[in-house]
This record gives sequence, structure tokens and C-alpha cells, in this order.
Amino acid sequence: MPRVLVWATHLALPLAGLWLLLTRPGADLIWQHHDTHFWLVLTVAVVNIAVGSAMSVAAHRRQDGRLFLVSLVFLAGAGFLFAHALATPKVLIAHPNAGFDMAMAVGLIIGSVLALVSSLRLPAGITRWQLALRPLLALVLFAWVVLSVLDLPPLNRQTQVRDVEGPMVFASYAAVALYLVAAVRFYLRYRRAPGVVLMSVVTAFVLLAEAMLAVTLADKWRLSWWEWHLILTAAFLFVGYSAYVQYRREGSAAGLFDGIAVAETTRRIRAQYETALEELVTALQESEAGAGRSGSRRGWRSASALPRSRRRSSTGPPPRCSPSGTCPAGSAPWSPSASRPASARARRSSCARRSRRSGRRSVTSRSGWSPAALSA
Repeated sequence: MPRVLVWATHLALPLAGLWLLLTRPGADLIWQHHDTHFWLVLTVAVVNIAVGSAMSVAAHRRQDGRLFLVSLVFLAGAGFLFAHALATPKVLIAHPNAGFDMAMAVGLIIGSVLALVSSLRLPAGITRWQLALRPLLALVLFAWVVLSVLDLPPLNRQTQVRDVEGPMVFASYAAVALYLVAAVRFYLRYRRAPGVVLMSVVTAFVLLAEAMLAVTLADKWRLSWWEWHLILTAAFLFVGYSAYVQYRREGSAAGLFDGIAVAETTRRIRAQYETALEELVTALQESEAGAGRSGSRRGWRSASALPRSRRRSSTGPPPRCSPSGTCPAGSAPWSPSASRPASARARRSSCARRSRRSGRRSVTSRSGWSPAALSA
């Protein structure tokens, strides 16, 4: 229980900061720096695209519909954040337009619907309507980027004080509620089967709800407006860091997002792991048995190739002699050093004796002296 309280306290800090800035207008300062906005948002968008793409690849490998929808949540947020970065005024276009203002709100609203659907009970496989969502999302995002950067209607109209005004305010509040419902449902799933990446998805959904609230209430270029950029950065980077921690722990990227998958997919993955483990154990047992049989055959062949006397000595020491020194016939007193190879000192002395004998022979041959000549 204390861990849940600590986690909830950390998630409440952005809301406390937003409330403080909105209730004290003197503290909600204006900071309008276009280059910083462009590079910060662009970097976070690229990181989130990488995370969403990794989830999408894992979803196709596992053929899991829930994981596929969660990947679309992050891809939608990353795509419209990328469009928001490209439409930064005085970088690629001369003036701000509606494409710059509304991009992040539209991306978060689309992501909230996908997040809620992903938390529902879904079939294990990726259905046809789910596969149709990705090209549809890519088409909408491409059209948004083109209209925003080229400053074409209907996104070329003049900007407003806030990013969200008019009827979109109600859609924004609905998106906040959808994110929270999805976070609660995924948290209940986490209680049944804890996982690092699953908990990071729950945290990211809560942070996305807080970012949606800040987008709706904050005035542009004020500190409260910059706060939702930081909240999105924390949400996306937290998921990426959790995936990295899980990768370091498991040593493989194959099962990083299995905790998000449908129950049927999880059972299928566990069955595959059990089958692979059984095959590995069987292979190890067969290799050990084969090595033992080949070793025994080699030992029998080497023993049969030895002479009979060597075979007897190789099996162990001969019978010990009696204390009086008498030994059985055909045997000699045995000592442990007798079975050891000759030492280096013994080898050197033997070489020295051979060299002295060869030296005497050479002297005899040169002088003509021999024991027979001396006796004569």
C-alpha cells in the first residue's frame, strides 16, 4: 500500500504545479523561444515513435490485438507531436496557425479513444478493423502535416489564446476521462499479473490525461503551456526507460511487452516457453548420454590395446610386499614414485651419463687407445 501512495503522490505533482500556475497568474510567466520548442518537441516525438514502433513489431510477432492498439496510442501521440514541432512558428513557417495550435489536442483525443478500446476484452488476434486503423491514422497525420507546414486551409486560420477553444473543450475533457478509465483497467490487470512495462503504460496513461488537461487550460507560451510538453516527455521517456530496464533484466527484446497482451496470447506464449524448455532439457540429456557412451568405448579400446603387464599396472599398484621385504614372484617392491614419470633431474643425469660415454668413445677413436692394446 505505501508504494501505491508514493506512486500516486508523484503523479499528483504535475497537477499541483498546474494548479499553482493557473491560480497565480503572476507566476505563470511567458517564455516564447521557438528554437527550443522545435528541438525539444521533435526529439520527444522521435523517441516516442521508436517506442510505438517497437510495440507494433511485438504486436505483429505475437499477433495480439491489445498490444497493437496500445502501440497506436503512442504512435498517434508521437505523430501529432511531430506535426506540432514542424509547425513551430519562425522555424519552417513564418507565423503560427491552427495546425500548430490544435495538433497535440487532436493527437491526444485520438489516443484516448484507442486507449479505452485497448483496455476492453479483445480477441487474441489482430482483427481486420484494427489493421485498418494504422493506415487511416497515417493518412490523417500526413494530411495534417502538409496542411500545417504549407499553411493551407482549413489549418491556416489565425491562432487563438489557447490551443483548445470552442466545442473541442468538451472533447478534451472526455479524453481526460477516457485516459483515466483505461489507466484504471490496466492497473487492475497489473494487480493480477505485475510487470514493469505494464506499470509504465498505466503511468503513461495517467500522465497523458494530465497533459490533456494542461493543453485545455493553459495559455500559449506560458509556463503552464510548457508544462504539458514536459508531462508528455516524462510519459514517453518513462515507457522507453521501463522497456530498457526489462530488456537488461531478460537479455532479449522478445518478451518486453508480453505483459500488455491478451490473456489468450499470454497462455500461448507460456506454452511455447514450456515446449522450448522441455526440448532443451531433452537435448542436454541426450548429449550427456552420448558423451558417456563414447567415453566408455574409448576407455575400453585404449585398455585393450595395452600389453598385459601394462594393463595390470594401470589398474592399480601390484600386491604389496611383506614387511620382511619378500615380494611375490614376478613383482617388485612398489612405491608411489615408481608409477610417476621421471623427474627433470633424473632426465638430466641420464643425458649427462650418455654424453660422458660418447666422449670416451670419441677420445679412444682419436688416440687409438683401447683396453686390448693396453693388455698387449
